[in-house]
Amino acid sequence: MNSVNPARDSAVTCSHHTEYAAAAGMPNLHEHLRTCAAALLHALGQGSVVPNTYSTAWQARLRIPGSADLLFPAAQQWLLDHQLPTGAWGSTIPLPHDRIVSTLAAVVALASNRQQATAPAPAQRAIEHGCDHLHSLADAWHNSDDETIAFEMTVPLLLRQAQELSLPLPYAAFQDLAMVREQKLRLIPRNTLMQEPTTLLVALETLTDQAVNFTQLSPYCQDNGAMGNSPSSTGAYWVATGSEKSRSYMEDVASLHPDGGFPEIYPASIFEWAWPLHYLGRADLLPSQPTPAFAYLRSMLRDDGTAAYDPHVDLPDSDDTAMTLALLVQYGLLPRTCLKALLSFESSEAFTTYHYERNPSVSANARVLWALRLWPQRFGQQIKKAEKFLLHHRQESAYWRDKWHVSPYYATDVVVQSLGGTSRFPLTGTANWIVETQHDDGSWGLAGGNPEESSYAVLTMEELSRHGRSFPAHTWERAAAYLAMHINDTEFAGLWIGKGLYTPVNVVKSAVLAGYTLALNKIHGDSLCRNSPTPAKPKPEMR
Repeated sequence: MNSVNPARDSAVTCSHHTEYAAAAGMPNLHEHLRTCAAALLHALGQGSVVPNTYSTAWQARLRIPGSADLLFPAAQQWLLDHQLPTGAWGSTIPLPHDRIVSTLAAVVALASNRQQATAPAPAQRAIEHGCDHLHSLADAWHNSDDETIAFEMTVPLLLRQAQELSLPLPYAAFQDLAMVREQKLRLIPRNTLMQEPTTLLVALETLTDQAVNFTQLSPYCQDNGAMGNSPSSTGAYWVATGSEKSRSYMEDVASLHPDGGFPEIYPASIFEWAWPLHYLGRADLLPSQPTPAFAYLRSMLRDDGTAAYDPHVDLPDSDDTAMTLALLVQYGLLPRTCLKALLSFESSEAFTTYHYERNPSVSANARVLWALRLWPQRFGQQIKKAEKFLLHHRQESAYWRDKWHVSPYYATDVVVQSLGGTSRFPLTGTANWIVETQHDDGSWGLAGGNPEESSYAVLTMEELSRHGRSFPAHTWERAAAYLAMHINDTEFAGLWIGKGLYTPVNVVKSAVLAGYTLALNKIHGDSLCRNSPTPAKPKPEMR
């Protein structure tokens, strides 16, 4: 794995199809598209979540026991190399929560390591530039919807550490957030934390100032040495316990990124296998027979039929469970009875992503709905519940937003697919919104448009068109022309919401390839790739 995309070197890459109309007439276009899909399938399992600032900054602060030497000195250089021209750190998409938490984490790490800096002057300039930028963001987070995970827990802690380092920051602007953190800390069920796995295991670095006995969490340290497969959380656990297994995990992750960066999460096998299979399948880009990846997904299910984002992680979630089960049922590899596992996430008004979740996720509920529709006679009550939840969260009668991804195009695509084209839910507003928000260059999305969000817009249009909606020809044509220029991209803006924004490259590449293929299909009126395995009839139910 490299720090950009392992698929880049693992298989033949695709040619740009800038002149998409001419390319569509080429006899070998079918092979070009399948070569792209084959490269992605070949790369699955290697890991493609690229490093982000938040995770790298926490690792940059770790020291070798009994020494002032840094455990990962290359992480400090990574931070210097990835500061943005504005002085901020974070995704190239300028969203306040991500910029604040990423920049804070970076300046605290660099300031903590002043004595170990190999280039003190550049490090000091980076700190000063970052602090200046944080002043410009002091009030921006109040009106932003794209809150990163554990923001209210992490930022007050980092600000306290920054104050101890005498960094000139707008502390008063975040006083309300400090109060929220104190209130939340009082609500944390300490007994539960010690008695069963919770999502706090993925964010232990946010509790390093609390009276938490980390050694009591050792039963939840995974076989690979990680805590929730989060390098930053594992680092906090290692500092408190000295676990050699956890240090080995972090060193293994570091070896995957020679430039010194650390990803938000590693590994995330089920997520990084299931989502690409889903997108490639929607564009008929899978081989004619189910690939070994489907068998691999089946093998990663837990004994109770649920799934987590990775089999090492003992935190099952409804999103990964629904995606995995739906894929396996669709292709005849599991009977529909397996879908009953999703009922463990059912609450009074919706489906939770994780147990103890306060605010249910739009995309997770949509994914559950999509899966349950494979057996509507059995899950009629649950289907109505999920539909009601989703319709309640529709914005401006047009689109949806979600807490796991910053783009409304991502959430809207998942919801539109889950609703299944039923006439009970007119989606005229959604169709109009898609057409009206396309940029002049054929793209959709933040910062003037980007390939990932554009792909979700095309996927949504294709889903709506399958159920009778029509779209102007030039909308498809401009989309195809734009995506053709990005079919070989290996770097994408961070749009997925973790503790910082992050990018699962192979997931994004599969969506871009699917979007481009579907746009060409609509333009030329025929499927370019028809060899994908046909979803099988459901297996007979087990009595």
